Amino acid sequence: MKKKKTPLPKATLSSTTEKNNGPIKRPRAPKKTTTLPKPLINSNNATMLKKPMDTTTTTTTTTATTEKKRKMTDRVDSDKKQKLNHISSLSLTNNADSQTTTTTTTTTTAAATATTTTVKPTKTFTRRKPKVQSQSASTMNSNTQSKPQVKTFKKRIEPLPLLRHSYKLSSILKGHASDNSNNNNSSNLWACEFEPTTGLVALCGANNILFLNVQLGRYVKKYTHIEPKEEFLCLSWTQLIGPKDLLDENAVEDAQCNILAAAGQLGSIKLFNTLQNECFRYLFGHQKQVRKLQFSKSKPRWLFSCSEDMTVRLWDIGPPNVNDQNNSSMCLAKFSLPSQVSEPSAFCITPKLSMMMVGCMQGEMVRYDIKPSDIRKLENETNNDNNNNNTNETTSHSIKTFKHKLIYPSGNEWHEGYIDDMYILGQQQERSKSHTLDHFIVSRGSDDFETLVWDPKKSTQTDADIAISLEWPDSENHAGLRMKVVEQQGEKVLLAGDYKGQIRIFNIGNDRKSRTLDDGTKERFPPTKVS
Repeated sequence: MKKKKTPLPKATLSSTTEKNNGPIKRPRAPKKTTTLPKPLINSNNATMLKKPMDTTTTTTTTTATTEKKRKMTDRVDSDKKQKLNHISSLSLTNNADSQTTTTTTTTTTAAATATTTTVKPTKTFTRRKPKVQSQSASTMNSNTQSKPQVKTFKKRIEPLPLLRHSYKLSSILKGHASDNSNNNNSSNLWACEFEPTTGLVALCGANNILFLNVQLGRYVKKYTHIEPKEEFLCLSWTQLIGPKDLLDENAVEDAQCNILAAAGQLGSIKLFNTLQNECFRYLFGHQKQVRKLQFSKSKPRWLFSCSEDMTVRLWDIGPPNVNDQNNSSMCLAKFSLPSQVSEPSAFCITPKLSMMMVGCMQGEMVRYDIKPSDIRKLENETNNDNNNNNTNETTSHSIKTFKHKLIYPSGNEWHEGYIDDMYILGQQQERSKSHTLDHFIVSRGSDDFETLVWDPKKSTQTDADIAISLEWPDSENHAGLRMKVVEQQGEKVLLAGDYKGQIRIFNIGNDRKSRTLDDGTKERFPPTKVS
């Protein structure tokens, strides 16, 4: 009898709403009111006048001047706008008279201020120029006008759409066929890999490789291998950039070339340049079929291959499209599996090449640790070989052999049956900050009902430190289904197709860990979405 699982608590969203009364205005001091008219600046003599003065006649007495000032003040109170227009016209006529009667006007003004006590005397200010902005201020304004300030906004990072969008089947594409097949001339599709920085997808089946343009929704290229007995089982892409990766001193810094590696039933590895649509190099060394290929993230020319001959080999593929095919590529290292485990079915390696895990057909997992000193020796071996190729010298090199560090046995604690696929988290190239699950391993066995996310540093042969357990349906005696992990913008999403044709999407980057239940088993999380 299956035990009843404890339902997961539903997440509740709480939000507080505040009354929005609009933006708060900054308090300002109250404006001062005055009955005086707005000061004017005479453009000729730069004299500021508080009240307009009629100085057109020089023989006017003090009483007449006082009465005229009162009338002018009353007119300002009644019609300010009309008064200002009249003042401006008067100021223009006063300019011509003031030049010839400056002495008389000054005497009259002085007499008026001496004899009159009822009217507030007018103030005469010293001559000054109109206000001019300082040099620094004007320079600042000119720079601001010539170079307008542009506000820079931080680009908003959109979350991954895998967990938030809905999907539906849009089209069915057919194209793979085997010439030697008697069953409706069809073949299995074994691998699917996206080309870096493009919308091209490579798919392999039988002795064919098809290239699909996702945006156009159709196949744009097809490669058929000359050996009809070949059946491609795995693919891997790499991108070579610059003279160092291309091994070409004449190449520009931004020169790039995408290389596709394919292998399968015959055990030899084929290298393709998609621009030329041909196989330009073979890598020989494996005695049996190759199950998995993976290029290194940190060393774009280094290729790992996993074969049923109980070895994992490390290759330097050399420069693309060279005429001399003899010394252009080399096998750098060989990882031999112990005799007590079954044939390998999957493997994965860290971005810095510090650890490699190999999964086997009977559920065992083998761990290899690679020291930084070993990586430096392999790099020196590669550099020496490239220098010899430039001088047309032929030298033989020894292949370094690595031994395993630890074996995780099959059983209840780990996996039972065929290891479908493995993946080491933390493979994203652009990482703003580390994640708690970086360097954790995602693995799945075909006979299990779960996919595990576990820590290799804390796990032992008898105790698995499991962080997350994901639900998985019955395999129904099928094996070999692959999975994909997308790591971007701090999120981690696992995608895998089940045995009924459905795509299961799991959110494994939300910091949720599986609890240990009363019976000692781990809590299993259902898929976030099933498409």
